[in-house]
Amino acid sequence: MKPNYKTHTQASGKRLGPPVFAKFIVNGLFIVSLLAIFISHSNTHKIGISVPDLNTANELYRYNPSETKSYAKDAQSLHLQAKSLIRQKKYKEAETYAQKSLEAKSNFYRAYMDLGVIYTSYGDYIRAEKLFKKALEFVGNDTFDLEIIYADLGLIYLVERRFNDSWDYLRMSYERKNYLGDDFWDDKRLKYVPTNNKTGFIEQNENNTKLPREIRERRNRLDALLGVNNEEIVRNCEQYLKDNPGSVYDYVFRSLLASALYRRGEYEKSYEQLKIVESEKIPENYIPWVKLMYGYLYKQKGERQKAISYFRDVIVNYPDYEAAGQAKQMLLKLAD
Repeated sequence: MKPNYKTHTQASGKRLGPPVFAKFIVNGLFIVSLLAIFISHSNTHKIGISVPDLNTANELYRYNPSETKSYAKDAQSLHLQAKSLIRQKKYKEAETYAQKSLEAKSNFYRAYMDLGVIYTSYGDYIRAEKLFKKALEFVGNDTFDLEIIYADLGLIYLVERRFNDSWDYLRMSYERKNYLGDDFWDDKRLKYVPTNNKTGFIEQNENNTKLPREIRERRNRLDALLGVNNEEIVRNCEQYLKDNPGSVYDYVFRSLLASALYRRGEYEKSYEQLKIVESEKIPENYIPWVKLMYGYLYKQKGERQKAISYFRDVIVNYPDYEAAGQAKQMLLKLAD
């Protein structure tokens, strides 16, 4: 049942404020928006962009001669369908096939690799890392796939600016060099890996703060949104969503839109946008903010126990997030 909202105010007469979505979105945008680096790729093993492409690395393993090993037939077939959909950038459909592949064979590491690519496409690097690590548990001594998984993890850590971790995994990949050719390793951000120059690698990438034009423009657009009033935020977000249907950044703009609608007192519309955000494949670090927003909305509805439940969920399960601090403040207000 959708909330039946009514307005609640503090004793001062001021409307209770919403969660600080805007600050959160800006702080996390650099990592999320770098997804654009990874989703433009070639079906060959030529690197056509300035940063090596995670999906490129993963697509390479479709040429692996060991692909015909005696894996469960259904799992292998489903995995190949998932890879085909990944190449077409149909990530949600690909996820369905990859999950079914794991249902057919729970330790099928190539399905975990597929899911790692898929969650990278969602911008959820935390979950992607876990999936590639899961693939490592089951890959055994397959030199080819170890090379690819290590490269994937190294590139994730490079994007996250975890340079020591990135170096370790990229070196392990290079030491198993089999299919990733010189065109991959010649990329300017990886040029020190083949020469085993860790200091040069870290210095090169620490100083590399330039963003691709597409990402820079999107970041500027979001920065502009945060500096205007709620009416402009609503209008600009709605225009972006109209102009970019199915965008991988859909949840970012919908989160901003839900927050602005809340601040305007349009709780039903805010709730509707939040439900869409919740239904999408959002990064793990967005989840506490979605739950926090539900707490605010149910508080406005007057359903005190539901609001308390959401706030407690955030505090217990996401204690290290800023959202937990806001949830604690709201519980104190509800206790008054």
